[in-house]
Amino acid sequence: MSELIMVQGVSSNSGKSVITKSLCRYFSNKGLKVTSFKPILFIEDEIECTERTTDIRLYESMQACRAPLTLLNNPIQIKFNNKQISTARLIIEDTEEFDIDLFGRDTPLINRLSTDQIFKIKNSIKKCLIELSENYDLIVIEGAGNPTDLGTLDLTNYFILKEFDVKTLLVTKLSAGGAAASLLGTYSLLEKEIQKTVIGYILNDFINGEEKLLEIEGKISSLTKLKYLGCFPHIWNEIKTLPLEEQLERLANSIETNINIQRNVEFV
Repeated sequence: MSELIMVQGVSSNSGKSVITKSLCRYFSNKGLKVTSFKPILFIEDEIECTERTTDIRLYESMQACRAPLTLLNNPIQIKFNNKQISTARLIIEDTEEFDIDLFGRDTPLINRLSTDQIFKIKNSIKKCLIELSENYDLIVIEGAGNPTDLGTLDLTNYFILKEFDVKTLLVTKLSAGGAAASLLGTYSLLEKEIQKTVIGYILNDFINGEEKLLEIEGKISSLTKLKYLGCFPHIWNEIKTLPLEEQLERLANSIETNINIQRNVEFV
């Protein structure tokens, strides 16, 4: 069975996708057979692959893994209905689809689905992750939104953490403001059994101001026992014009240089 890591953001746009693909290439470079898993994926920037249509974020994570993209990597897709913000189409394994209401642009109201529909989604996610785990050393799972979002039934974050043995990384985005408050609030709202899965946190998108960074780290450390794994720099402006392979290597190098992942993940 694979080792499982889940990258959890304390908000949407916290940098989960960037950290996920960075970790995928980092671990692949270490010689591990790695794949990525995104149980429920909003298709926003669509790309046609040989295997199937997906979103650019998952495509790049799979390139980082040096692994083929299959249905197993993303069993549930959500596509917007003509850019409407209140409803979308949920698709299970490319075979069954139905409308779903949205709490926010990227937060599906799973709780409004029928018992049968929820069962099918759960069964699909569980089945695909089990099958993947039989063929890889490591699966890097990208969470969705915030794991403590209220008012929605969580089938990406809590469901997987309760069904599988998963190590959780929390990611907060420094450049968005309120990084410490967002992380502290999220961690405090996690159920106790979920808090136990958290192996540490990453401060993402650092631009400038080491003294402010130390202040944020100190505040978090004084209020929680969470391990500080490191600070991931804002390097997008430096790499965005590079070919994808070069981007991925630069991102992996940033993990190597800035994130203390080896001493906190047993199998590395």
